[in-house]
Amino acid sequence: MNYIAATDGGLYAFFHKNGGVQWCGFDGNDWLGAKMLVDDASRDFSVNLTGHGMVVVSRDSKGNIAKTIFDGKSPDVDINLIYSLPVVGETGYMLMSQFAQVDGGWGSVRRLDNVAPVGGVVFKPVSISGQHLLTAYHQSQLVRGFESRLGYREIYDKQIGDFTVVHSGMGQYVDYSFLATPHILHAAVATRGLFGSRLIYKYKAGGFSKEIVVAEGGHPIDNIVLYLLDDVLHLAFVMGGVLYSTYWTGDGFAAAAIHTGSYSKNMGKAVFLASNSDGNRFLAAELLVDKAKPWEIQLHKEFIVVPQSKMIKTGGSGRVLSVENSEEGYNNFFNDMEHELEKMGKD
Repeated sequence: MNYIAATDGGLYAFFHKNGGVQWCGFDGNDWLGAKMLVDDASRDFSVNLTGHGMVVVSRDSKGNIAKTIFDGKSPDVDINLIYSLPVVGETGYMLMSQFAQVDGGWGSVRRLDNVAPVGGVVFKPVSISGQHLLTAYHQSQLVRGFESRLGYREIYDKQIGDFTVVHSGMGQYVDYSFLATPHILHAAVATRGLFGSRLIYKYKAGGFSKEIVVAEGGHPIDNIVLYLLDDVLHLAFVMGGVLYSTYWTGDGFAAAAIHTGSYSKNMGKAVFLASNSDGNRFLAAELLVDKAKPWEIQLHKEFIVVPQSKMIKTGGSGRVLSVENSEEGYNNFFNDMEHELEKMGKD
């Protein structure tokens, strides 16, 4: 998973390459060359914004978890880690929760759900505000027979809610995008079945709205991104290799139009984190990026505002202040994992 972070300290991209986590920064005119941040890390790393800066949590080739402080200082609160582990003998994953404590220890492991990846992504973090966020994922068919269910768990501080279904059906999930504000959740879901592809939209404001079909046809639909621009909801997606966009008119979505600007033909997505989103005209949980150059933002880059005085200078480096590892934490982590895997084998 890739990340783009817009903070008071600058604009940064984080991505997995050459067996580790790399980063690069934007100097106001161009992106600087990539630098290695964590040289031994799996692809399931995460970037987290705190009141003290950015924290990168990663797992190395031995399974050890490390917390890397980037452009800030170590947070003085426990970190609620949501992560996944492959289920032995199955194609799915198990979604887990565990606290990395301030003192370096680890809390007990909580087993949340069986998860099936969508487009290679096991789950997605969706920020609402502060410590309030959603973890969105496709609940594995191991749980509900042949019915596919896509939804989320709401997380606030140390509380994790039950799974809430956003969409269910018999088709295959190809991609999805959630966008949340304190008052409304927007969801766009692309499925593919016997009769072709379909892109649907629904929202939750108290209860869920009816589904609206935005696009359908024989071509695959993916790279869905929801975003708010000047308080108007926009939806971009790729259908048959062509980038389309539409917007909410008040009564529904306008007819989707082909994007006329230039864009990469090899697009993927990045999680978008913004610490200064209040008052900005642009709000998104994901951005379209070039897969080969995951710092190259497609379609939205002119809307992302970073204070000019805070942009990093060319050649700037050394923003990793510390890497905190806890051997005792690792041992507790592995003991808990062995116990969980034993339980999973007995269930």
